[in-house]
Amino acid sequence: MRRYLDILALGFAALTLWSSPATAEIPIGAARLVVADVSAKTALASRRLSTADEVRYQELIATARSSAAVIQFVDGTELAIGEQAQVRLDEFVFDPGPAGRLDLSLEFGALRFSTGSMAKPAYKISTPSATLAVRGTEFDLAVDVDGATYLVVRHGAAEIRGSNGESRQVTAGQTVTVSTAGVPTQPRLAAVAPVGALPGKIAAMDAALAHALAAAASANNLDDLSVLSKARSLRNGMRPDLGRSGKPDGSLKDKKGDKKGPL
Repeated sequence: MRRYLDILALGFAALTLWSSPATAEIPIGAARLVVADVSAKTALASRRLSTADEVRYQELIATARSSAAVIQFVDGTELAIGEQAQVRLDEFVFDPGPAGRLDLSLEFGALRFSTGSMAKPAYKISTPSATLAVRGTEFDLAVDVDGATYLVVRHGAAEIRGSNGESRQVTAGQTVTVSTAGVPTQPRLAAVAPVGALPGKIAAMDAALAHALAAAASANNLDDLSVLSKARSLRNGMRPDLGRSGKPDGSLKDKKGDKKGPL
């Protein structure tokens, strides 16, 4: 799969994407894991997504109940998506320089995002009530049907700006909630076992992915994916934890072999 993504990256590097029907079929990554019913939609067509399928520019990735997916883009960005979610792949320009760009929209549901090899200003994630800019980050994000947004940063840092214009800097082990009206709370320490509908969406995502890992004969082929670290802990009967200081409760290796911070 890594070789396949490298081939996609070589082809993609020669292309500049514009919003036109001709570019809508361009692959920008692949599904590394698909659980149950996941679809990829455009204005013109809808297809059932399976493991190893391409994902394409400006597609809407939608998951049904008890479904999930893990997508890896050609720049190495990883995206885990929970059940009953919709993620739109708004824009992608693969460039290690200042022209690089990856814009996603989470309309509702939950995801986990881990940045790839492009410059950190290249990444932007939007929800109905907020916009995120990343700073070398892995974070969880959940959005309710009314647009309320819940963010917890697992590694690195992120800036979240509510639709009211207020922004918050959020570091590892912190969480922020943005109301339906677009008003962000102050950052606070994330609970080890948070409660509520939005944290529950993230927990359900990890449970579905853990079940899929336990059932998959080729689960070892997914060991390079950091967005599956929590699911692997659940699969192995370990309680995943969020660290609260510079001393992590656990660690994982990223794609370069370096250890990240708290799980």
